[in-house]
Amino acid sequence: MKMKDLKTICDNHHLNIALLLKKHEIPDQINQSLARDIGYSTSNLLDFKSVILIGSGGRSFWEKFQDEIHGSSKTSADPIDDICIRFFNDNFSNENHTLIYPNKNFHFDILSLSSLLNFSSPSPLGLHINRDFGTWFAFRLVILSNVEYESSDKLDFFSPCLTCIDKPCLSACPAGATSLEKFNLKSCSDYRSKPDSACQRHCFSRRACPFQSQNSYSEKQLSYHMMHSYKLMLDLGD
Repeated sequence: MKMKDLKTICDNHHLNIALLLKKHEIPDQINQSLARDIGYSTSNLLDFKSVILIGSGGRSFWEKFQDEIHGSSKTSADPIDDICIRFFNDNFSNENHTLIYPNKNFHFDILSLSSLLNFSSPSPLGLHINRDFGTWFAFRLVILSNVEYESSDKLDFFSPCLTCIDKPCLSACPAGATSLEKFNLKSCSDYRSKPDSACQRHCFSRRACPFQSQNSYSEKQLSYHMMHSYKLMLDLGD
Protein backbone atom coordinates (compact mmCIF):
# COMPACT_ATOMS: atom_id res chain seq x y z
CA MET A 1 0.00 0.00 0.00
CA LYS A 2 1.31 3.42 -0.92
CA MET A 3 0.61 6.55 1.07
CA LYS A 4 -1.74 7.94 -1.58
CA ASP A 5 -3.77 4.70 -1.53
CA LEU A 6 -4.12 4.82 2.25
CA LYS A 7 -5.19 8.47 2.15
CA THR A 8 -7.79 7.70 -0.51
CA ILE A 9 -9.32 4.93 1.60
CA CYS A 10 -9.37 7.16 4.67
CA ASP A 11 -10.64 10.28 2.90
CA ASN A 12 -13.56 8.29 1.52
CA HIS A 13 -14.63 7.69 5.13
CA HIS A 14 -13.94 11.24 6.34
CA LEU A 15 -10.83 10.14 8.22
CA ASN A 16 -8.50 12.87 7.01
CA ILE A 17 -5.33 11.89 8.90
CA ALA A 18 -3.24 8.90 7.80
CA LEU A 19 0.36 8.13 8.77
CA LEU A 20 2.62 5.17 8.03
CA LEU A 21 5.77 4.23 9.94
CA LYS A 22 8.19 1.40 9.30
CA LYS A 23 8.85 -0.64 12.42
CA HIS A 24 12.61 -0.46 12.20
CA GLU A 25 12.44 3.35 12.13
CA ILE A 26 10.74 3.46 15.54
CA PRO A 27 13.09 3.74 18.57
CA ASP A 28 13.41 0.57 20.65
CA GLN A 29 12.06 2.30 23.76
CA ILE A 30 8.80 3.17 22.00
CA ASN A 31 8.57 -0.31 20.44
CA GLN A 32 8.98 -1.91 23.87
CA SER A 33 6.39 0.40 25.44
CA LEU A 34 3.94 -0.48 22.66
CA ALA A 35 4.69 -4.18 23.12
CA ARG A 36 3.97 -4.01 26.86
CA ASP A 37 0.71 -2.18 26.35
CA ILE A 38 -0.76 -4.55 23.80
CA GLY A 39 0.44 -7.68 25.57
CA TYR A 40 2.85 -8.93 22.93
CA SER A 41 6.37 -10.01 23.76
CA THR A 42 9.00 -7.91 22.03
CA SER A 43 9.96 -10.84 19.82
CA ASN A 44 6.38 -11.31 18.63
CA LEU A 45 6.01 -7.60 18.04
CA LEU A 46 8.98 -7.69 15.68
CA ASP A 47 6.84 -9.79 13.32
CA PHE A 48 5.00 -6.57 12.51
CA LYS A 49 6.79 -4.41 10.00
CA SER A 50 4.63 -1.28 9.86
CA VAL A 51 2.35 0.82 12.01
CA ILE A 52 -0.62 2.67 10.53
CA LEU A 53 -2.13 5.64 12.37
CA ILE A 54 -5.52 6.92 11.22
CA GLY A 55 -7.40 9.87 12.64
CA SER A 56 -9.72 12.77 12.06
CA GLY A 57 -9.22 16.51 12.27
CA GLY A 58 -11.85 19.22 12.39
CA ARG A 59 -15.56 18.51 12.02
CA SER A 60 -15.95 16.42 8.85
CA PHE A 61 -15.91 12.97 10.51
CA TRP A 62 -18.33 14.09 13.21
CA GLU A 63 -20.69 15.78 10.76
CA LYS A 64 -20.78 12.68 8.55
CA PHE A 65 -21.64 10.29 11.38
CA GLN A 66 -23.31 12.44 14.03
CA ASP A 67 -26.76 10.97 13.41
CA GLU A 68 -25.39 7.48 13.88
CA ILE A 69 -23.36 8.56 16.92
CA HIS A 70 -26.36 10.07 18.67
CA GLY A 71 -28.69 7.31 17.53
CA SER A 72 -26.58 4.54 19.06
CA SER A 73 -25.30 6.43 22.11
CA LYS A 74 -27.86 4.69 24.34
CA THR A 75 -26.91 1.19 23.21
CA SER A 76 -23.14 1.56 22.69
CA ALA A 77 -20.42 2.61 25.12
CA ASP A 78 -18.62 4.44 22.32
CA PRO A 79 -20.32 4.76 18.91
CA ILE A 80 -17.22 6.38 17.37
CA ASP A 81 -15.16 3.30 18.25
CA ASP A 82 -17.85 1.15 16.65
CA ILE A 83 -17.66 3.16 13.42
CA CYS A 84 -13.86 2.90 13.37
CA ILE A 85 -13.87 -0.85 14.00
CA ARG A 86 -16.35 -1.25 11.14
CA PHE A 87 -14.04 0.83 8.92
CA PHE A 88 -11.14 -1.50 9.79
CA ASN A 89 -13.18 -4.63 9.11
CA ASP A 90 -14.31 -3.29 5.75
CA ASN A 91 -10.87 -2.19 4.57
CA PHE A 92 -8.06 -3.93 6.49
CA SER A 93 -9.45 -7.11 8.02
CA ASN A 94 -7.06 -9.78 6.76
CA GLU A 95 -4.05 -11.76 7.94
CA ASN A 96 -1.72 -8.84 7.20
CA HIS A 97 -3.31 -6.36 9.61
CA THR A 98 -4.10 -6.32 13.33
CA LEU A 99 -6.24 -3.61 14.93
CA ILE A 100 -4.86 -2.66 18.36
CA TYR A 101 -6.81 0.58 18.88
CA PRO A 102 -9.62 1.40 19.58
CA ASN A 103 -9.40 -0.80 22.64
CA LYS A 104 -10.46 0.26 26.14
CA ASN A 105 -7.33 -1.38 27.59
CA PHE A 106 -4.97 0.43 25.22
CA HIS A 107 -3.18 3.26 27.05
CA PHE A 108 -0.09 3.63 24.88
CA ASP A 109 0.86 7.21 23.97
CA ILE A 110 -0.03 7.30 20.27
CA LEU A 111 1.48 10.78 19.97
CA SER A 112 4.92 9.32 20.69
CA LEU A 113 4.62 7.67 17.27
CA SER A 114 3.17 10.59 15.33
CA SER A 115 5.78 12.88 16.87
CA LEU A 116 8.48 10.89 15.11
CA LEU A 117 7.13 12.44 11.90
CA ASN A 118 6.70 15.91 13.48
CA PHE A 119 2.97 15.59 12.80
CA SER A 120 2.26 17.60 15.94
CA SER A 121 4.01 19.19 18.90
CA PRO A 122 3.19 19.62 22.62
CA SER A 123 1.08 22.55 23.81
CA PRO A 124 0.42 24.08 27.26
CA LEU A 125 -3.00 22.35 27.24
CA GLY A 126 -1.62 18.84 27.66
CA LEU A 127 -2.76 18.24 24.07
CA HIS A 128 -0.67 18.23 20.93
CA ILE A 129 -1.13 20.91 18.30
CA ASN A 130 -0.99 20.31 14.54
CA ARG A 131 -0.23 22.75 11.72
CA ASP A 132 -3.49 21.99 9.89
CA PHE A 133 -6.00 21.38 12.68
CA GLY A 134 -4.56 23.05 15.77
CA THR A 135 -5.62 20.99 18.81
CA TRP A 136 -8.76 19.82 17.01
CA PHE A 137 -7.71 16.34 15.96
CA ALA A 138 -7.49 12.82 17.34
CA PHE A 139 -6.17 9.45 16.27
CA ARG A 140 -9.00 6.94 15.91
CA LEU A 141 -7.20 3.73 14.83
CA VAL A 142 -3.78 2.12 15.32
CA ILE A 143 -3.09 -0.84 13.04
CA LEU A 144 -0.08 -3.16 13.00
CA SER A 145 0.87 -4.76 9.69
CA ASN A 146 3.30 -7.50 8.73
CA VAL A 147 3.80 -5.70 5.41
CA GLU A 148 6.57 -3.10 5.27
CA TYR A 149 4.87 -0.07 3.80
CA GLU A 150 6.57 3.12 2.73
CA SER A 151 6.78 5.56 5.64
CA SER A 152 5.11 8.94 5.58
CA ASP A 153 7.40 11.89 4.95
CA LYS A 154 8.87 13.46 8.06
CA LEU A 155 7.85 17.11 8.34
CA ASP A 156 9.90 20.01 9.68
CA PHE A 157 9.29 20.68 13.37
CA PHE A 158 6.47 23.17 13.88
CA SER A 159 5.06 24.73 17.04
CA PRO A 160 2.77 27.79 16.90
CA CYS A 161 2.93 27.95 20.71
CA LEU A 162 6.56 29.11 20.58
CA THR A 163 5.60 32.26 18.69
CA CYS A 164 2.21 32.87 20.33
CA ILE A 165 2.49 36.17 22.19
CA ASP A 166 -0.75 36.39 24.18
CA LYS A 167 -1.08 32.69 25.05
CA PRO A 168 -4.79 32.99 26.00
CA CYS A 169 -4.93 29.28 26.87
CA LEU A 170 -2.99 29.97 30.07
CA SER A 171 -5.42 32.48 31.55
CA ALA A 172 -8.55 30.73 30.28
CA CYS A 173 -8.10 27.58 32.38
CA PRO A 174 -10.16 27.90 35.60
CA ALA A 175 -8.13 25.08 37.19
CA GLY A 176 -4.77 26.70 36.46
CA ALA A 177 -3.66 23.43 34.86
CA THR A 178 -2.16 24.86 31.67
CA SER A 179 1.53 25.64 31.76
CA LEU A 180 4.48 26.41 29.51
CA GLU A 181 6.50 23.83 31.44
CA LYS A 182 4.22 20.88 32.12
CA PHE A 183 0.45 20.46 32.04
CA ASN A 184 -0.91 19.76 35.53
CA LEU A 185 -3.16 16.76 34.97
CA LYS A 186 -4.07 16.46 38.66
CA SER A 187 -5.31 20.06 38.82
CA CYS A 188 -7.36 19.46 35.69
CA SER A 189 -8.82 16.20 37.02
CA ASP A 190 -9.60 17.62 40.45
CA TYR A 191 -11.39 20.62 38.99
CA ARG A 192 -13.38 18.54 36.51
CA SER A 193 -14.47 16.27 39.36
CA LYS A 194 -16.13 19.10 41.26
CA PRO A 195 -19.95 19.00 41.32
CA ASP A 196 -21.42 20.98 38.44
CA SER A 197 -17.99 21.78 37.02
CA ALA A 198 -18.35 23.33 33.56
CA CYS A 199 -15.12 21.56 32.59
CA GLN A 200 -16.84 18.20 32.51
CA ARG A 201 -18.24 19.02 29.08
CA HIS A 202 -16.09 21.95 28.00
CA CYS A 203 -12.46 23.08 27.79
CA PHE A 204 -12.09 26.84 28.05
CA SER A 205 -8.38 26.76 27.25
CA ARG A 206 -8.88 24.73 24.11
CA ARG A 207 -11.54 27.16 22.93
CA ALA A 208 -9.27 30.11 23.74
CA CYS A 209 -6.47 28.93 21.45
CA PRO A 210 -6.70 31.03 18.25
CA PHE A 211 -4.60 28.72 16.08
CA GLN A 212 -6.68 26.99 13.36
CA SER A 213 -9.84 27.91 15.28
CA GLN A 214 -11.83 27.52 12.05
CA ASN A 215 -11.37 23.76 12.51
CA SER A 216 -12.64 23.73 16.09
CA TYR A 217 -15.22 21.17 17.17
CA SER A 218 -18.86 22.14 17.46
CA GLU A 219 -20.26 22.39 20.98
CA LYS A 220 -21.98 19.00 20.64
CA GLN A 221 -18.81 17.39 19.32
CA LEU A 222 -16.63 18.84 22.07
CA SER A 223 -19.16 17.93 24.74
CA TYR A 224 -19.29 14.32 23.50
CA HIS A 225 -15.52 13.88 23.63
CA MET A 226 -15.14 15.74 26.93
CA MET A 227 -17.71 13.51 28.61
CA HIS A 228 -15.99 10.38 27.30
CA SER A 229 -12.63 11.60 28.58
CA TYR A 230 -14.27 12.50 31.91
CA LYS A 231 -15.72 9.00 32.29
CA LEU A 232 -12.32 7.49 31.39
CA MET A 233 -10.67 9.73 33.98
CA LEU A 234 -13.10 8.49 36.64
CA ASP A 235 -12.55 4.84 35.62
CA LEU A 236 -8.78 5.20 35.79
CA GLY A 237 -9.15 6.91 39.16
CA ASP A 238 -11.00 3.89 40.49
